[in-house]
Amino acid sequence: MRCRWFAVALVIFGCKKTPPGEQPSPGSSSAPVPIAIDAAVVGAPTWTAKSQPIELACGNKPLTLPAPMPAPAPAADRTLSHDDGITQCHDQATVAAACACLAGSTGVWATSLRLSTTADCKPVSQNADAQIVEVTSQPADTDAKSGGNALVLVAKHGAKWSAVAVVDSEPDIDLSQTPRMTEHSGIAKFEAHPLVDGQLYWIVSQTETQDTSTGDVDHDGGMLGTICVAPTNPNTPAFCYTPLKLGAWTYAAADSTCTITKLVTLSATLDATSATLRLDHGSDSDGLAGHYLF
Repeated sequence: MRCRWFAVALVIFGCKKTPPGEQPSPGSSSAPVPIAIDAAVVGAPTWTAKSQPIELACGNKPLTLPAPMPAPAPAADRTLSHDDGITQCHDQATVAAACACLAGSTGVWATSLRLSTTADCKPVSQNADAQIVEVTSQPADTDAKSGGNALVLVAKHGAKWSAVAVVDSEPDIDLSQTPRMTEHSGIAKFEAHPLVDGQLYWIVSQTETQDTSTGDVDHDGGMLGTICVAPTNPNTPAFCYTPLKLGAWTYAAADSTCTITKLVTLSATLDATSATLRLDHGSDSDGLAGHYLF
């Protein structure tokens, strides 16, 4: 039982299967979503990219987000580390070939994601030099498990296409434990910006589970911002940095009354060399706000 959303700057839900008693989410087109590309690629790149406000629902109304809690002074500048990335499914002739490779090897590259080893794969975005594909697991017993997914960046490397890294993921759902749980996942932003020696991709993803087992709707979700780089040099592989956490929340909805257990949302501003995170709502107990260098 899974739901997906895919959009640029606006998250739209689309559900595969709705458990009894749960209201369905508005539908969305299954067509691949194009991404925004900067036109200026000559000279020193000067651009700014931003995340988007996180909007959550309390029944049929927007959830009122708490004011930002007082926080200590931001940490000193931090340097983003490289994600481990995917070492399989490189140098494929087409995106479709890379997708098929990913679907056929989840038992190798996705072992930590808790996905069934049988999977399907399809593109969920379009660009000349990079795409995001969704790998959806297919459990053998769909009465016992609902399939999870992984959103993977696939980028052009010379004349070939290679899987780069997992942008976001959700595991299979054990229906014996949470029979009324659904998953929602998707891309909220996918932008490309020029660098002196390549292209930077700014990817914002959002995931959430909703469980109606108690009669209320229990929401548990998060938003990530992932920065990936595809160098111009065909001998230098594309890579992604470790994702930035832009939000995390847990709350229960009963009709139009919601009780927040924990919540933090942050906004991000990027340029060609760094990212700055600012606390918008809730408590930044993990010290996420600050300046990050590439």
